[in-house]
Amino acid sequence: YVLVQNNQGLCGSTQGNGSISGVIETETSQSVEGVETNLSGNAIEQMMTGNNGTYQFAGLQTDYDYSVTPHLDANPLNGVSTFDLVLLAKHILGVQLLDSPYKMIAADVNNSKSISTLDAIQLRKLILNIDTQFSNNTSWRFVPQNYAFPVPSNPWFETFPEVININDLPGSIDDADFWGVKIGDLNGSVQANALSAEDRNLEGVFNLNVADIAMKAGNEYRVAFTAPEIEKIQGYQLTLSLNTEAAEVVDMVYGVAAEENFGMRFVKDGMITTSWNGEAKAGDELFSL
Repeated sequence: YVLVQNNQGLCGSTQGNGSISGVIETETSQSVEGVETNLSGNAIEQMMTGNNGTYQFAGLQTDYDYSVTPHLDANPLNGVSTFDLVLLAKHILGVQLLDSPYKMIAADVNNSKSISTLDAIQLRKLILNIDTQFSNNTSWRFVPQNYAFPVPSNPWFETFPEVININDLPGSIDDADFWGVKIGDLNGSVQANALSAEDRNLEGVFNLNVADIAMKAGNEYRVAFTAPEIEKIQGYQLTLSLNTEAAEVVDMVYGVAAEENFGMRFVKDGMITTSWNGEAKAGDELFSL
């Protein structure tokens, strides 16, 4: 939709032949749909990008100043998984550094202009459904494509722009383009528009082992979870589903997976979310119920 407001109060006399248009896409060239694109300055308008990621403001008076500011704060879990935590941990430890300023911006989950374990903690809470949104950030950030980071390895060396300013609009501007950065998505798995397909390839099976126990009503049992091939993976993410009519979780004993690796928000509904990344040995007890 387009919202047009005439600040001059001169309906019918402010139409011009200038225009500003551009495309909003990710670093991997996915067009970003549903971005609220705001025009301010000599005219105030608003429109949403379609599945091709484009926007256009037409009928603008030339020789005036305008600013274009994108905004999108929805579906924070889009493109976010435990694999992003694996990449985040590798960057923090210096094992495998993130190779672009846009990935670093995505890793700065708490918007502190740095990357630390605090970002990992907040991202894991989102994955576990403990949090439902970023507490100090929006789901997306936008950087003009014509902006060059002076220090690409430190995108916060100076405050990067998130708006395109156009002074004395000369006529038609068709390259007011932005890069869209999905916060928390370090491997580019975000579905940025209705035409993009989720790319999560199943390359194998990760098995959890539990003892086969014949339970009787009224008794308490401890069920231990182990993973015989835990050494071969860097992390896992799953939801345990329990029949609340047959059993009740009264306690959890942590092992390789610690308290911060679990989300108990929906335990009364029989669901426990868990996200873990790190190193462990085969046979190590992950946790017990």
